[in-house]
Amino acid sequence: ADLGLSGSLGRQQCWRRVHQLRASGDHLGCVRWACWAEVGIAASDVNAGKTRQEALEPMGVEGKTGPGSASKISELLDALADEDLPGLLAALAPPDLEESLDHFPSNGLLLRLTPPMVRGLLPSLPASGRLCFFTQYARCHALRKAQKPAPLWAPVLVNMLVQGMASPSIARFVIAEELVPVLEEDPPPLDTED
Repeated sequence: ADLGLSGSLGRQQCWRRVHQLRASGDHLGCVRWACWAEVGIAASDVNAGKTRQEALEPMGVEGKTGPGSASKISELLDALADEDLPGLLAALAPPDLEESLDHFPSNGLLLRLTPPMVRGLLPSLPASGRLCFFTQYARCHALRKAQKPAPLWAPVLVNMLVQGMASPSIARFVIAEELVPVLEEDPPPLDTED
């Protein structure tokens, strides 16, 4: 008999795992299980024969991730960045620098954020601006470290900062550490539209 507990208990277990992984310094595992808690469990329930609405109802959700899910993920990422930004960027850095920055989320990211026991890819990502920012920032940072031309990645960072996707402290850091050094290049990597 299905008691309808898989969603709520599964989410609680995932968040317990997030806290364990955070304490051990496993940033990628931490983000992986947070994403699974917010979107993966409902998707696995749907795949197990429940309708999407039946899978989401135990979580207090109406057809999408709950209102607190994106903010929970964003708060987690802000805390991880405050504790260890280089570690977070390293954990989220793409294994393949050839992935386009125009496509988010990339299949590589979805694969890395899918728990190992799950077949296929994570179906989607929570609607967290910080999740988008930090994963894209990790890709830009990796491109900069690999000495790829700034016009490939600098406009992406500027666009995300303009959209307010980063906290003020991280935005200041990105400007000072990532963008100011390349703005002194000739020719500059950004034009007036950026």
